[in-house]
Amino acid sequence: MEASLKAIRTLDYGLASRVCEAVFDEISEDGVDSYLPDVVNEFWITLIEGDELIGLYRLHQVSAITYQIHAMILPEHRKQYAKQSGEIILVWCLKNLKFTKLIAEIPKKYENVYRFTKSMGFKDEGVNRSSYLKDGIEWDAHRLGQTKQEIESWLQY
Repeated sequence: MEASLKAIRTLDYGLASRVCEAVFDEISEDGVDSYLPDVVNEFWITLIEGDELIGLYRLHQVSAITYQIHAMILPEHRKQYAKQSGEIILVWCLKNLKFTKLIAEIPKKYENVYRFTKSMGFKDEGVNRSSYLKDGIEWDAHRLGQTKQEIESWLQY
């Protein structure tokens, strides 16, 4: 892991919106025209290399001890920074969140994202059937999770 990639929480609505817009067509469901980031009640973590924005992660608290994680790495940076960004966000979570578990839900349409998430130590925890609509097709979604202890072990933290 290179130390030059930084993970920093942002409260900048405009910045979060720009990243969402850059990936919106790729990840948005049919019938969803826009997304309004909630930078106050959720954690929006920017990934910065020098002065360049690489992308961000959104962490949404779903219970007292569980956060759902969603990556939004800008397309031009995915190959170079995907793995490093995944490791850095997990370290950020360990240092900054009170949690027991991180979860992710990935439509089966995005098998590359599923493989990436598995490579970050997440484990299969089920399927959310017919839960994502894209290009007129209803997709099931993988449900994955990782406990804090599993993250610490995986990172050897």
